[in-house]
Amino acid sequence: MSGIYDYTGRPVAILGQNALEPANNDIPVVTITGELYSTKAEGDSNVVIRYKSSTLEFTDYAKAKVQGDSSQYYPKKNYTIKLFKNSARTSKSKHLFRDWDKERNKFVLKANWIDHSHSRNIANARLWTQIMQSRSDYASLPDQLKSGNLAVDGFPVKVYNNGVYLGLYTWNLPKDALYGLDSDLDENAIVQSDGSNTDGLSMYFKDDTIGGKWSDEFHDEMPTVIETGWTAALAFVCNSTDAEFKQNVGTYFDLQSLIDVHIFLQACYLRDCIAKNQTFYTYNGSYYYAGMYDMDGAWGLRSINLDQGFLPDDAVFQNDYAGYNYSYGNRLHDKLTANFATEIATRYAALRAGVLSEDNICSEYDKFTSVIPPYLYAEDYAETTGGGAFTGIPLVETNNILQIRDYVGKRLAYVDAHLV
Repeated sequence: MSGIYDYTGRPVAILGQNALEPANNDIPVVTITGELYSTKAEGDSNVVIRYKSSTLEFTDYAKAKVQGDSSQYYPKKNYTIKLFKNSARTSKSKHLFRDWDKERNKFVLKANWIDHSHSRNIANARLWTQIMQSRSDYASLPDQLKSGNLAVDGFPVKVYNNGVYLGLYTWNLPKDALYGLDSDLDENAIVQSDGSNTDGLSMYFKDDTIGGKWSDEFHDEMPTVIETGWTAALAFVCNSTDAEFKQNVGTYFDLQSLIDVHIFLQACYLRDCIAKNQTFYTYNGSYYYAGMYDMDGAWGLRSINLDQGFLPDDAVFQNDYAGYNYSYGNRLHDKLTANFATEIATRYAALRAGVLSEDNICSEYDKFTSVIPPYLYAEDYAETTGGGAFTGIPLVETNNILQIRDYVGKRLAYVDAHLV
């Protein structure tokens, strides 16, 4: 693939051309030959993957593994794929897509089972990237962060397996491609909360031990430096007084990223990220930035009990925000509200005038969904798709750009009056 690239290796658009792969108006076809397993426990399966867009075609040997926690139990599976040049699968085959940071051999095929629009995770990730880039101190952030991918990104693809059409997917960056982190360094890590909303208090910053509720998403085992650093951060939030929190939060956390996450969770009503999916990353093991990951449960979309329809647009943050009638509450967000209300309000006003304006949010969703023709959405749950296994996709008649646009306007109006 030819093109012009900047000093970070990212493609630069050429006047009159689209240097991105795939092109903005293209939906590549991904053909997988070989058995795709149905559970994570089965591990990797050896397959061959053919990728074909209007501008690029390749065939690679690959390993495929079921990806996701709750999503692994849906009929339509997510897969982590690793691409190789040889049948022994020892020589990596790397490719560059979109404006991502560099060539990679690992990607995720995301089924988006609960989100029939296929748009929430990617559009929200692009909004989050804009939020990070809008920071007044962005230029002073670590060079590793600025040279990496600030959030997950992806593009729609059509997937076949052994001649059976599996429907629409998105071809996504994996989690370990984020923030310019180096997996060879123990001090570099992504720490993420783990477990359901009923599992303990550690993830709510009400228990100062990791307690099996926090995992290192970057290393096979959490290095000692990360365990020590994250335990100290947990203990600080858990045990500090309001005065101590306000004075010393900058010792453990990047405050601006905490505020930005706090705002984004409320604006999008990302209830699943108040406990599970909380994401923090570090370059030295002791100072943590707040990030965003797994953003499909937004704009009223439930992660469970989807048959009950969409969530109310006037949900109260940290009260009925969790949605499960539990009273844990996240102490980190409680302390942000108690000690940085002015800073939160100021930042929110700035974001609402730009990144989080209704026009900008809907524009990002329009860009993504307008590429996908209506017949492809319909084929997602046709009896011929997935051998008839996907006819149970939830909310197929209402989970679309119309619902998102309507919810965005109502939710923002509510948060404007009730930001906490």
